[in-house]
Amino acid sequence: MNAYYLLGIHIIRLPIEFIIFQLFKHKMLPIEMTFLGWNYDLFFGITAVLFLIFSSFNPKILTSAFFKAWNILGICSLLAVVVIGILSSPLPLQSIAFDQPNIAVLQFPYVLLPTIIVPIVMLSHFHLLGNSAIAKHQE
Repeated sequence: MNAYYLLGIHIIRLPIEFIIFQLFKHKMLPIEMTFLGWNYDLFFGITAVLFLIFSSFNPKILTSAFFKAWNILGICSLLAVVVIGILSSPLPLQSIAFDQPNIAVLQFPYVLLPTIIVPIVMLSHFHLLGNSAIAKHQE
């Protein structure tokens, strides 16, 4: 898989983070799921653009320990938002955000975030980690 395409997938995190913020403003999900809370997708979207730019000059960046750490932190960040999303949903297991539950993901098209977008971004992180390990091994 092409590492540049996999990295480009992460740019989708930028507009989605602003959509999530608008959903918060319309009281459809809690602040914890935005960049004002525990969602660092804005950071990962911006740094994905920076990795794309810098790796065009020096492709070895995509095999560096820094890039590997970026992917691991990206996976952890996504998992944290998923857990917050589940725990703030109006389900029997809701344990946070009682004042503003996560109702957005129960409606179309926002249901596509946890069912399509998050898995694609997560898989991209895992593939980038794998590509990095394969490229490092081949050197």
